[in-house]
Formats: sequence, C-alpha cells, structure tokens
Amino acid sequence: MLTLVAAVVTTAMKFTEGAWLIVLVLPALMVGMERIRNAYTKIGHSRGTAGALPAQPRPTGTAIIVPIAEVCELGREALSAAMSIGDDITAIHVCLPGESTAAFAKAWEAWHPEVRLVMLEDSDATVGGPVAAYVREHFAGRRKVVVIAEVDPPSGWERVLPSHRSDELERVLRKMTDTVVCHLRVQVS
Repeated sequence: MLTLVAAVVTTAMKFTEGAWLIVLVLPALMVGMERIRNAYTKIGHSRGTAGALPAQPRPTGTAIIVPIAEVCELGREALSAAMSIGDDITAIHVCLPGESTAAFAKAWEAWHPEVRLVMLEDSDATVGGPVAAYVREHFAGRRKVVVIAEVDPPSGWERVLPSHRSDELERVLRKMTDTVVCHLRVQVS
C-alpha cells in the first residue's frame, strides 16, 4: 500500500516532467501483453494441446502439383523431387500472353518425363491465380503438395534479386489450408 502511495505522489509531482509517458505507456504495454497471452492460449486450445490425445495419423490421397515454366534443368529438379514424394503428380504450365503453347507442348513431348501435363491459358500475365484455381477445382478434398522450384543464386548480390513468380504463387496457395507449399532451391554455378 505504501508503494502505491509513493508511486502516485511521485507520478503527480513529476507528471509534467515526463511521468505522463509512463502513465500512458505502461497500461498500453500491459493490455498488449495480455492480448498476446490470450492469442497464444486460443491457438493452444485450437491445436488440441489440452492433454487429450489426438486421433491416429492416417495417410490421405496426396496430389503433387509442379508448376513448370519451361523444359529445363529447374523443371527436372522439381519433377524429381515430386516423384520422390509420391506417385500422383501433375505438372502445370501457365501459358502467358504471347507465348507459343505449341512450342512448349512440343518440347514437353520430346522430353517425355512421364508426368501428366496440364496447360492453362492466362490473359493477365499471372501464374498464381490460374494454378490456385486449377488446384482448388480439380483436387478438392485431398491433401495437395505444390513443389515450387526456384534458382538459388551463387553470389551474395544476386540473392537480392526477387523471384516474383514463386512469391506470387506461394502467396495465393497459402490461403488454401489443405495445401502444402514446398520450395525447392536449386543451386546454379
């Protein structure tokens, strides 16, 4: 009780000299920390960490989707990784405006990786939207793994360069709760 009285007297005397900051900041910090604790408690309850055993894990039919920009070493690495994950693999190529779909189809047939290819038309030069829409429509009710291959640059300054297509694709796919996004970083020399 005596500490409270001392705190009130000191705050009142030093209020104009900066104690007002403590009067505002301290309650705001307390409210903020309480909200964070409540958020973590809510997350903990939704995860089922209250001591009860969860149901036994069981395999589900998993569809593996591999976006392919072109027939190249990066595509080979992505498909190899997908084949090591499972058997139900679908390669998806988004045909952007001005791109020759016939040339890509011919290169794919010559390469013949024994993976089903789906070619999607897109008019607004995005990859994420068409891939996400196809995945949502054709693989509903199944677990989905999307393998996104991207180049891992060898030197420091090149790492700063953004990978817009993979970022866009991941941003759209992360909104789908039953989809696992797997980044495959391929080293180049």
